[in-house]
Amino acid sequence: MFCLRLAKGAEAQCIKIVAEACAVLAVLSVYVFLIVKTIDIQMTGDRLAIGMLFTILVLISALLIILAHRARLLVSNNAYRHALAARQETMAMVAHDLRNPLNTLALASAVIEKNLEKTTDSNDFMLGQMRMIHRTVQYMNKLIGDLTDLARIDTGCLQLERRKCGVDEIVQRAVETVQPLADAKRLSLVQDVADSLPQVFVDCDRLVQALSNLLSNAVKFTPEDGLIQLSAELSEATVRFAVRDSGPGMSAETQACIFERYWQRRADRGGMGMGLFIAKTFVEAHGGRIWVKSSEGRGSTFYVTLQEAS
Repeated sequence: MFCLRLAKGAEAQCIKIVAEACAVLAVLSVYVFLIVKTIDIQMTGDRLAIGMLFTILVLISALLIILAHRARLLVSNNAYRHALAARQETMAMVAHDLRNPLNTLALASAVIEKNLEKTTDSNDFMLGQMRMIHRTVQYMNKLIGDLTDLARIDTGCLQLERRKCGVDEIVQRAVETVQPLADAKRLSLVQDVADSLPQVFVDCDRLVQALSNLLSNAVKFTPEDGLIQLSAELSEATVRFAVRDSGPGMSAETQACIFERYWQRRADRGGMGMGLFIAKTFVEAHGGRIWVKSSEGRGSTFYVTLQEAS
């Protein structure tokens, strides 16, 4: 009857209210009818009309109450949507304004680093500092990207530009993105892609970002000189990616919460707790599945499965 579009959860609440109201009105209608009938068995037309009019008025009043309640929900929902849209617009402007100087800084640090490498008497300390600056700029750009992606997710504006992509290309790009972070901790970052894998029909950039987030998480919790592996294989008509690390692992309680927004382990002293949430959102937007298997003291393995391209 009422086709107003409400937020998830509000619609279910309205349906519950309507159902309860209908039940109450049905009982009330029967009650009014019995009262009128009890007063006078030989009910006159006037009294019947009065009883029916009373029932109709009650029905109308109840419907008006329901409409008012749904209107309040709609107003709240629209205000929420406007707030999300305003936040997305603000995030887009902030991201644009921040990325320009960051890109300039990244370019300058890369040029200086390259010149230092060519110089035979280069200062190792200065070279290390320039590499640290370059890694920091890359990390800041990633944080900005996560914030803008989160705003798109909240407003339902996340779009996928799908195309057929080779698994080798996806794995290679994801590893290259995280390689500087792994090198800084002297971690071995290896890739293992099975032969003759079919292509996947995905938004290549989004999938690379999802896998990069999983790899970044592994880098964060794997101790120095540890091992991280990104593999891909065919599993029951799906392409399965796996990110394995030699870190401390995690408890069952942690595994149940790890993909939640802003959730962080107690030992996590950096980041904003969005990387795994964004990875999960991107994978599920492709119709895929993501999960983790781990035990304390034995490392962790994150799995991603996607349908092969038809």
